[in-house]
Amino acid sequence: LEDALNFGVTTVLDMFTEPTTAARWRREQAAGDAAGRADLFSAGFMVTVAGGHGTQFGIQTPTLDDPEQTEAHIAARVAEGADYIKVVYEHGHGYRPVPTHAASTLLRIVAAAHAHDKLAVFHVSTADEAAQAIASGADGLVHVYQDRAGLDDVVPAAARAGIFIVPTLTVLESGFQTGGAAELAADSSLAPFLTFAQRSSLALDPGTPARPDRFQAVLETVGALHAAGVPILAGTDSLNPGTAHGASLHREMELLVDAGLSPLDALRAATATAADAFGLADRGRIAPGRKADVILVRGDPTREIRTTRELEAMQVLSIFLRVLLGYTID
Repeated sequence: LEDALNFGVTTVLDMFTEPTTAARWRREQAAGDAAGRADLFSAGFMVTVAGGHGTQFGIQTPTLDDPEQTEAHIAARVAEGADYIKVVYEHGHGYRPVPTHAASTLLRIVAAAHAHDKLAVFHVSTADEAAQAIASGADGLVHVYQDRAGLDDVVPAAARAGIFIVPTLTVLESGFQTGGAAELAADSSLAPFLTFAQRSSLALDPGTPARPDRFQAVLETVGALHAAGVPILAGTDSLNPGTAHGASLHREMELLVDAGLSPLDALRAATATAADAFGLADRGRIAPGRKADVILVRGDPTREIRTTRELEAMQVLSIFLRVLLGYTID
């Protein structure tokens, strides 16, 4: 969270953190004792199955293995303080096959999340998984599918359903070995502020073959989703190989522009659109009554998105809203 703030990211929407740690961070935020780091919203534990994706990180994770326990399992996540429910629907296609939920269980998970007034956001990797998540009532996908390009059947389904998608292009760029992480680490505007851990993560080899054609297809998919009116949010899936908290969000916005978003749309993807999608009514845009998270850069990022790397200063100032009272900047 400190690394994120160091690169201008003032709020982190986290998809997997041990709940007692997340609860402590929230208490410190509420008490005003977290000025030196980004604010955190977290899903806590992911909703996965025994041996499924999300159980491999060395953190003892409760699993949902009996569909009849679905409602109790979701209630337990809510009781732990989950801000939203993160659902893993991942068969491990193209990698090591892993168990996952039955499609019928997804409906119960979403219904239980909505019963607690929580969003249900889905980890998926393939178009078929994305389609099933959408059919189950998902509110958002927190990866874009990687096995189809452009105007496939998922694009209109996502548009009709009104879901949002967080493509996490930086982690996919790393997986397809297209060189973005190395370029980010070498950038003279960012490199002096990277910690040793961030540099090490950016240098990690994901161990996958270089497939620039596959990554180009992913960009085409994101462009098609955006053109269809699906809200696109900026997220990185840090701290996977080739990513770094905070710094990688700048690369993510650049990749969104490569996919067809305008620079202004990419900025919104990291601010107002993300806040709207997750129901964060106190942040995301400069307007009366909202947190005044202000980032100053050299240049105009609404014309050239790489300008966001040219960070001058960051301030969180309540007085700033009084200066701009009556103005709203989306």
